[in-house]
Amino acid sequence: MSYQQAHTDALADVIEAGKPVTFTREIPGTYDDATDTWSAPTTVLIPGYAFAKKSDPIRFATLDLLLNKALTLFFVPTANTLRALTAEFVLPLDVVQWNGVSLAVKDVGPMIALDGSVVSSEIVATT
Repeated sequence: MSYQQAHTDALADVIEAGKPVTFTREIPGTYDDATDTWSAPTTVLIPGYAFAKKSDPIRFATLDLLLNKALTLFFVPTANTLRALTAEFVLPLDVVQWNGVSLAVKDVGPMIALDGSVVSSEIVATT
């Protein structure tokens, strides 16, 4: 099975079992000394599908999180070309809405394809 096929299959499964989510990253504008102006802020959106899964208490303890204040999402991005461990994919402090609650990403554990593209990821987020 190719990694593209693995992503396609994972996405189909999570679409069926989960719900659509979008991780958001706000990047502030930058200051230009020469013109004494700020550039406009930008927003990065990473859409996909996710479902909440049983959280690992050892991982939560390592991250200094309480089980009742955080959760683990199994996430498959819509795009199959997002590079793992880069700004193309979810990073700590990105934000996601889950059941009407805004959560900040605390930890990202991507499953990486050999070409470096994310197939799926377990993402720990907290209030």
